[in-house]
Amino acid sequence: MGRDHSGVKRLWNIILAAVLVAAAFFLGAYLLYLNQNSLMGWNAQNGSLTPANGTQANASGGCGDDCLLKLALHTADQSYCANMSDARDDECWEIFAHDDLAACLEIDDYSSRKNCIDDISFGQKNASLCDLLSANDSVMCREKINPPCMDVAEKAGRELCLALGKNDSAYCSDDMQCLVGYARERSDLAACTAISGEAERNACFGMVANKDRCEPITGVYTRDYCYQLLAIYSGDYFYCDKIENDLYKFNCYTPAAIATGDETYCKKAGIIYDEDCYSNFSLTTGKLSGCLAISDPFEVNKRNGCMYAYARAFAYPSVCSYLSMVYMRTNCYANAIADATNLTVEKCDGVSNPDWRDKCFTSLAKQTNEKNACTYIKGTDEKSRCESLFP
Repeated sequence: MGRDHSGVKRLWNIILAAVLVAAAFFLGAYLLYLNQNSLMGWNAQNGSLTPANGTQANASGGCGDDCLLKLALHTADQSYCANMSDARDDECWEIFAHDDLAACLEIDDYSSRKNCIDDISFGQKNASLCDLLSANDSVMCREKINPPCMDVAEKAGRELCLALGKNDSAYCSDDMQCLVGYARERSDLAACTAISGEAERNACFGMVANKDRCEPITGVYTRDYCYQLLAIYSGDYFYCDKIENDLYKFNCYTPAAIATGDETYCKKAGIIYDEDCYSNFSLTTGKLSGCLAISDPFEVNKRNGCMYAYARAFAYPSVCSYLSMVYMRTNCYANAIADATNLTVEKCDGVSNPDWRDKCFTSLAKQTNEKNACTYIKGTDEKSRCESLFP
């Protein structure tokens, strides 16, 4: 007779059901615990969640300022900042402000907004963004992007530009040229005191005070140098007459002639240096009168040298005719015409030698790429050569 297993099966079914019920109970209790913890400190109010401290949370996500700030930070999405309270949203916008102008402008705190505008404008080299700042901050912002005076290549000039702009001679470091320039522009005797040399310092004092501060100096050469500088600084070349040494006279009267455009100052430069003064005058001012003033027959080489250098420097081949020797005139014509980059019809027409005159017009045609220049040529062969340049 077989064993009856139906009772055993019922027992197992009862045990299994009890286990499932217990598991369901514990799972439900656990979920309730989690839910209670997630809502701890929050109250349901008008369909949204409100923190216990009263701060309004995001209605769609049930997320307050701290939560939104974390989301913005971790997702790099600044749209979360717009949902934060006015009291906290600057914290969020600052995360993005130094890379995004729109986020920067959302910041209410001026100091923080200024910092990000400074960074963005400098990074983009966009000085127009500085207009978003207050007047003084805008100036500083622009100076950071385009530092003042940096377009001045020479150190002394750059320092003088800064010193005048900041109204402070300390920007001149120890450069005499800068200090003298500042003292002149600001009529500031104090700037002169920073100049170490006796002659330089006294010349600076004399310039600002409009008085002779060189006369008390005991050393002859130091005094002469002081007068030289005082004449140049002040533009009053009467002080050149007080100089005893010929070299200092030359160094005083030459700048006087150039500054005034009057070569007659060179007559006072002394018999040793007057011809050099005339040459410097012509080659600096572009006035031929200096070279022509060299009339001493013993200085014919200096006269020739002045004319030759002038013809080449200013592309005036007609000046070559003043040279006293044929071979020098030939070299002068060749170089003045070949090297010239600014020939004109008038310059070429002024050449007295007919062959070189024609060659000058050929060079002019090449230089300007204008065939019309060939029409001024009188020699048949040279005209044909000129016209062949324009097939």
